[in-house]
Amino acid sequence: MAALLLDSIGDLGAFSFHETKNVISGEGGELTAAFLWAQLQEAERITAERMASWDHYHGLLEPLERKGLLRRPIVPADCQHNAHMYYVLIAPEIDRHAVIEALKREENYSVFHYVPLHSSPAGRRWWGGCDC
Repeated sequence: MAALLLDSIGDLGAFSFHETKNVISGEGGELTAAFLWAQLQEAERITAERMASWDHYHGLLEPLERKGLLRRPIVPADCQHNAHMYYVLIAPEIDRHAVIEALKREENYSVFHYVPLHSSPAGRRWWGGCDC
């Protein structure tokens, strides 16, 4: 599976150019398509810059992982990623908001993206907030 291109898996494939991705185009249209085309022409350079940042974060955070304070992403050796985002999983006893604020004071801006479906308001309503 690792050798397959993303758009070759299954019967239907799609690419996202959402505003949080490496290459973006918003809602479409001719003007936006022109911006997208320029980004696609620079996609290798954009990805290389993002990979350099990703690798830098990965190296800097290794000591914190060894101390058990967080878990870094694991990329299997036979897979290639595009450094879309760098995430960490922090220990449950560590206050996520305090970490975000401490990073912000050092001019390192971070966010949290997704609330797990089972603990979201809809998940709790429809599925009873199971401990998945």
